[in-house]
Amino acid sequence: MATTPTFKAENGIYRLEWKEEQVQIRIDRLLEEKDKITGEVTITTSAPSVGPHLLHQRINLLASRQPIVKTMESTALGALDWYDMVEQACLEVVDDYREGEPLVKVGHLPPDTSENNFVLWPLCRAGEPTVVYGESGQGKSFVGVLAAALVQSGTVTSMLMPYAPANVLYLDYEASPKEIDRRLHGFSRGFGKHEPTEFIYRFGTQTVSHDSEALRRIVVEQNIGLVVIDSLSMAVGGDLVDPHAIIACFRALRTLKVASLIIHHENRQGGYYGSAYILAQTRSAWELKGAKEDNDMTIGLFHRKSNNGRLMEPIGIRFAFDRDENDEESIDISKGDLLQFESTAQSMPLVERMKDLLEHGSRRPDELAAELGEKEATVRYHLYRRTDLFVSLPGGIYSVPPPKKD
Repeated sequence: MATTPTFKAENGIYRLEWKEEQVQIRIDRLLEEKDKITGEVTITTSAPSVGPHLLHQRINLLASRQPIVKTMESTALGALDWYDMVEQACLEVVDDYREGEPLVKVGHLPPDTSENNFVLWPLCRAGEPTVVYGESGQGKSFVGVLAAALVQSGTVTSMLMPYAPANVLYLDYEASPKEIDRRLHGFSRGFGKHEPTEFIYRFGTQTVSHDSEALRRIVVEQNIGLVVIDSLSMAVGGDLVDPHAIIACFRALRTLKVASLIIHHENRQGGYYGSAYILAQTRSAWELKGAKEDNDMTIGLFHRKSNNGRLMEPIGIRFAFDRDENDEESIDISKGDLLQFESTAQSMPLVERMKDLLEHGSRRPDELAAELGEKEATVRYHLYRRTDLFVSLPGGIYSVPPPKKD
């Protein structure tokens, strides 16, 4: 009779180990249909002078154990009690699979309101999908690589801050390993690092739903904390108006149980492209607007949806492209002034745009409204309401308060 194994189940991947027998069994890719529960079984050994791999095949976990037992008895470790080990493995896996996710009592869970529920503040919450959408060529992929580099290295900036370093999986459907590597080197030089941060890259060919088993294994084995997907259209693989394909993609992402940052494209009306189910399934959505000037690019991230808490303030990031003494690209990042460019300023809150104009000279409400393209009544409402930001001067004009003295 075999000894009692250790049993570990994580994200649909089941591992059993018999230390005394020096045998390991992994069962994954489970599929249930009619009266069958099938899974891929991999049996290995740590016994010296015996090859680590012993068997890999798909079996019915509810069927007779004899075929696989007979196969294992013909190996170099045939003297072990294979029937008992295979029986234990099948029973443990079937019981756990049928039990599903554990029940949790809610109502007295510890509060989670601090920044530690973010993988990357204020962009990505732990365990939740975040979508960043915008027009092509405006810097969405740069945001994806930057987010991956910051989370992997734990580098903190004034715009984006990882709570702690975490391993990243970059699932790329649009570029190539060399292109992502080049951008990563550029960011590393911009950070002043001699060696670039490394994260795991996967060239995307299958949809996320079809590739979910492999992705779950990668997440478990590599201890992934953030998955970056560029971009959603290829990750879904079907018609983005079709709710079934979208739901299948987000369901697969949910099984990973880690944060995901999903790059997506804009439609002709300036919103995200595709079905309303995209916005329904994501927990947070950010619109990206960009502006380019010489060797600089400024992007603004504007929070459009949040299922947890308030909408975050806009994020401005400036990318400055340069070349070092070895003629290698360097990408420096700093806080971007979103009021400097028309494309980003138009998405800023009206109060911020009013404040920016008044910092450059006093104006009457009608003049402010004309320059901003807003209704005068709306402008007056904010002037009257935000006395902390605006002051009324003689003659019906408004300005900002004078700077406070130290």
